[in-house]
Amino acid sequence: MERPPRKQDEPVINKYIGNLIIIQGLIIAVCSLFIFWYSLYIEKVEIIKARTMVFFVLATSQLFHSFNLRSNTRSIFKLKFSTNMKLVYAVLFSFLLQLLVIYFPMTQKIFKTTSITGTDILLAILISSLPLVIMEITKMTGAKKQRGIY
Repeated sequence: MERPPRKQDEPVINKYIGNLIIIQGLIIAVCSLFIFWYSLYIEKVEIIKARTMVFFVLATSQLFHSFNLRSNTRSIFKLKFSTNMKLVYAVLFSFLLQLLVIYFPMTQKIFKTTSITGTDILLAILISSLPLVIMEITKMTGAKKQRGIY
């Protein structure tokens, strides 16, 4: 509501937004592929655990990303979480459902997942937060360019 509406002939997804979407998708894909490679070849775990790690990273990345999507230019740290509590509750609920898929035996069979350790979860959360961090840096450098600081 702070900006004027876009012009009628202007596309909803312009070139800048389209490129941003592609870049964000690629970052999430690279994070997911990295955790798969790391799990299989460095940790040397079974394929089911590597898949579970990928599932966790992919889903958690999307949860973090939902906060990032609130603005293309303003940092999530400037937007205050309390301004959109429905999003916060939805993310927390989704995260709990994700844990249910990983730890509840019935859902493990359906989704072909296995339990992972606390260390695995911390690693997955760290990897999942990378797209958020990268986009925050992008927003920061973009804001500096607009103000002529950069």
